[in-house]
Amino acid sequence: MGSSVSLIMAKMVMEDLEQRALSFNVVQPLVWKRYVDNVITALKSAIVSIFLHHLNSTEPSIQFTVERESEGRISFLDTNIIRKENGQLSSAVYRK
Repeated sequence: MGSSVSLIMAKMVMEDLEQRALSFNVVQPLVWKRYVDNVITALKSAIVSIFLHHLNSTEPSIQFTVERESEGRISFLDTNIIRKENGQLSSAVYRK
């Protein structure tokens, strides 16, 4: 992503992919947040593989991967998102 237009092109491609994938999907995520090419979504566990297959078949040259939460935590864009027992979310700075 060295060129000054790379970020703009990545954003345009991901917006197009996002529109196509989410508008023609039987499974709708509870949450879908994207920053450039990083996505965090909330789905029921039983449908994660179905949704992943749908995303990856929308544009074969772009393949998504899944990272599941562990112990109620998941990292996203240098933040650690924590799901509390009551369902509320909190965040903290994530350091590797």
